[in-house]
Amino acid sequence: MRGRGRGPLALLALAVSLVVLGRGAGGRELSNVTLAQALGVDGPGPVTLTAAGEEEDRAMWERADGPDLARAREELGRRGTTRLELTHVAQLILGPETPVGETLWRELTNRDSGCTSTVWLSQGPAGDLLTGAEEPCRRLRTLEEDGPVRAPTLLEAARTLAETGRVTLPVLALTGAELRVVGVRTVEEG
Repeated sequence: MRGRGRGPLALLALAVSLVVLGRGAGGRELSNVTLAQALGVDGPGPVTLTAAGEEEDRAMWERADGPDLARAREELGRRGTTRLELTHVAQLILGPETPVGETLWRELTNRDSGCTSTVWLSQGPAGDLLTGAEEPCRRLRTLEEDGPVRAPTLLEAARTLAETGRVTLPVLALTGAELRVVGVRTVEEG
């Protein structure tokens, strides 16, 4: 496990609890809150977001559209029977048409995002990757820990892109319902 232990997970759980309580659960029990673990971003605008999580050992996802990333996030938070929290996303998957630099910057400067989320590219639409994979969050965690390449964190990717004008990210694809790393791609933005 590349330096990731149980400590960060405990801190994440505490942070999520504080954010949910700080926002005022409005009479909703914490059991009605689902934490999105992976977020797929497709398109430069309109933007389609797909959030994936695990609830009681089963995968769940929600999808929402918006004219830009911020409005798609707002819409996504209103979906489903439970309140979906995008407080800390552990994996950020960018579709092939998604502007990498702009998306990294917007996620990095969004106070609800987690700067330690790993960043991946998707060979096809990121939403299809998350909804088509069997246990996508669990598989992404496995790829983070034991995959053939290391995915940078949001902070690392944004810093590298800002400093050098390029960033190399692992590319994900589906083989049946299996999520796999199929290579890396260097994105250049000036």
